[in-house]
Amino acid sequence: METEELEQHIYDLIVDICCVMYDAGYRSVPMGAVMRLIGVSEKEAAEHDGNMFELDEDFQRIMQERGYPDEYDGYSESDDSELDSSRPEDVTLH
Repeated sequence: METEELEQHIYDLIVDICCVMYDAGYRSVPMGAVMRLIGVSEKEAAEHDGNMFELDEDFQRIMQERGYPDEYDGYSESDDSELDSSRPEDVTLH
C-alpha cells in the first residue's frame, strides 16, 4: 500500500471512530484512546492520554458527507427499538 493510500485509510478510520463517538453523544474525544483503537502502541498512546479534540459543527459536515442525516442530533433511546425487539430476552447487550 502506498503512503498516500495508507494515510487516507488511517484518516477514514479515525473519522469513522469519531462518527460513532459523536453518535453516542461525545463531543470531546480522547486522543490516546483513538490512537489505541487504530493500533498505536500503548506506550506511544499513553503519551497523549491527556489530549482531547473537539467534534464541532464542522464535524457534522463531515458526517453528512459520509451519509449521516442532515439534521443529525445524536443517539436516542428510540434508536435501539429495532435491536430490542429482535434480541432474545436472555441476552444482555453491553
